[in-house]
Amino acid sequence: MNEHLATYPHRNGVSALWITALPSPADEAAHEHVGANLPRQRKLEMSFRRTAIGLCLDPLFVTVIGERYFEFGDSSESVYVVIAEALDTDLPTETFSQVVELKDRYLVDRIFAPNEPSGAVESLRRIEGLSHYPDPKVEALASIRWPGFVSFDQTASIVTYDTPEPSVVSYELNDLISQYAIDPKTGGRIIGGDAAPIPRVVFLDDFPVYRTVQSVRTNQPGGTTALWAATRGLERTMATRLNERVNRIEEEAIGDYSTTVIRNPTGY
Repeated sequence: MNEHLATYPHRNGVSALWITALPSPADEAAHEHVGANLPRQRKLEMSFRRTAIGLCLDPLFVTVIGERYFEFGDSSESVYVVIAEALDTDLPTETFSQVVELKDRYLVDRIFAPNEPSGAVESLRRIEGLSHYPDPKVEALASIRWPGFVSFDQTASIVTYDTPEPSVVSYELNDLISQYAIDPKTGGRIIGGDAAPIPRVVFLDDFPVYRTVQSVRTNQPGGTTALWAATRGLERTMATRLNERVNRIEEEAIGDYSTTVIRNPTGY
């Protein structure tokens, strides 16, 4: 399993760094053609315009995605990489604590959550360290209370959505997953390092997203809804630059979104 090392601000968003045991396509080619030894591990770095969390409250499920953004002239394309999920838990308080940790680990500034049940949504809004920090703001104390604490500016907006029928969620997410990313410069498909076309929703090998993958494959509501919420939310909201993050809670209706075919390209 890949080990996450750090996420840090980047010129156009954030960059995340992992240690992976998977060889790169270049390493594999060198091994095949000239017998070069494959590295035991290597650094894997990806830059994202935005990262976001999709949250399903019934059943509880949390999925983290990063948006890879390609632009040329007036054309653009987004690819959504599924990078993390919360550990299995049936307790809202534990789940919400993991949401805080994931928010800090991946510098998330948007959390897409359902507007029902209202009690759970209100509990989410009241979580300190998520969309707001209490006074007095003392960094030394914050680092003890929240082990992944980054800064008091690192807060996330909570954007609520109306949950459509499960069949609609499944259909819309599946439609997005079935699409291939289009290069805005050439108009052709974006090709990955393994010479395969890149889909618009990417599940990479050895990332801790097994439960999300299984949920989508079997059309279960937890991971399917969480991933739908995150991708649909980013599709419908304007980009927020990292240095423009504010301490606020947003409420927007982001509509419906759906799935079932999983593609797992390597080398992306």
